[in-house]
Amino acid sequence: MGLRHPGVYLSATFAGTNGYYVPWILAPDFTWCGAMADYAKPTFLHMHYVTSAKVRNRFIQIIGSAGTVPFINIFFSTSIAIWLCLLMALLMWTKYGFRFIVPIIPIFMNLLICIASPVNGLVRYSGCTVFATFMLIIYYLYILKFGKKKVNQMIDLAVLIPCYNEEKTIKKVVEDCKRAINDIPNATIFVYDNNSTDNTVKLAQEAGAIVRHEYQQGKGNVIRRMFREIEARCYVMIDGDDTYPAEEIPKMAEYVLHSNYDMVVGDRLSSSYFAENKRPFHGIGNKLVRGSINFFFDTDIKDIMTGYRAFSYNFVKTYPVLSHGFEIETEMSIFATVNNLAVKNHIIDYRDRPAGSISKLSTYSDGFKVLRLIFTLYRNYKPLQFFSFLALVLAILSIGFFIPNVWIPYEHTGKVLNMPTLVVCGFCFIAGIISFYSGLILDALQRKERREYEFRLQEATWKKENKD
Repeated sequence: MGLRHPGVYLSATFAGTNGYYVPWILAPDFTWCGAMADYAKPTFLHMHYVTSAKVRNRFIQIIGSAGTVPFINIFFSTSIAIWLCLLMALLMWTKYGFRFIVPIIPIFMNLLICIASPVNGLVRYSGCTVFATFMLIIYYLYILKFGKKKVNQMIDLAVLIPCYNEEKTIKKVVEDCKRAINDIPNATIFVYDNNSTDNTVKLAQEAGAIVRHEYQQGKGNVIRRMFREIEARCYVMIDGDDTYPAEEIPKMAEYVLHSNYDMVVGDRLSSSYFAENKRPFHGIGNKLVRGSINFFFDTDIKDIMTGYRAFSYNFVKTYPVLSHGFEIETEMSIFATVNNLAVKNHIIDYRDRPAGSISKLSTYSDGFKVLRLIFTLYRNYKPLQFFSFLALVLAILSIGFFIPNVWIPYEHTGKVLNMPTLVVCGFCFIAGIISFYSGLILDALQRKERREYEFRLQEATWKKENKD
């Protein structure tokens, strides 16, 4: 007599001549017949005591009656539940990474214990193993269906819109961005509100954006929050004032995703900025900042102050946001230049703010902050040049005052007629020497920092590949 469902033997355990408790997963039909009827009961998770000799003899009968065995012998050492759990774990690993395999390790350890335990050993653990296995399967299925937000899965494109009191334009900007990314799969629009007191948040939500908040005032603080929270292969940042064309988002994202650029700069100054902008000192300030940075840092970024940029994952996750306000764009540009990141200038059309929309940028106070930042970053990133120039100035001043006021009178009279001048010139010269050696030391530290940054880039690349 043969067994109607030979697959019930899938969980049988070969254990030599000793008897073992074996977990069984019954087939859909609980009709049992033959010799195994003495050992099997129609319950879902029932433990059966069998001997290896009886198991082998029964499989010989199956082969004789059915003509074939539909399962490989290696499967006989475990249960169907364990193999299902293993397949689920492998699937989870391909989607979310190694951390979802870790919870299954204790289950397999427990299974080995129950397989290797004699009759009077750790019998109770076998039932726990099967039960916990099915719980893991349910957990994995839940993660597969709802786990996107739980594991912070990386998206392909994140459109980031920092805004503060932009109710006049934010809805249109979000809708324009939605149309622009309509053909890009796995793209999301995020609006980060910075303590708006108008209807910015409500209008952004109505337009379909995900709205989040940063309560520390300042654009730099908002960008820090965005870069910390969002995981994406490409980031496009656009202001919420409707001055930038959202239809350029796919092109800028293309440079990052397929041409491996780390930052794409939306260049306003090469197109319609000077014709559209109604604040003349803004144009002068943009030219001054661009000229200063391109001169001191030997770069060719066309628009330093633009708020329309695209970034790679590596840039976002290795860029330390130090600025709090509108000088953040200047800091980004210098950071990319100093660390030899790939930068692309992409010309865009600029349009002035619509009527009723007010700029938050202060021409004079923010302008001075930007110039001060350029000076600070030049000192930090190029200390040898900065302190060498300072040493040269001090040396020229000391020599310039020393020769006519101390040296020449001494040659004529044999006396030092201007002792205070001699002392001051000596201190200035010594200060110049100290400044030069300070530049050498800081330059060595800066080179070390650049090497460490390369390691951080490699680490960011590894994390990105692991998330993919």
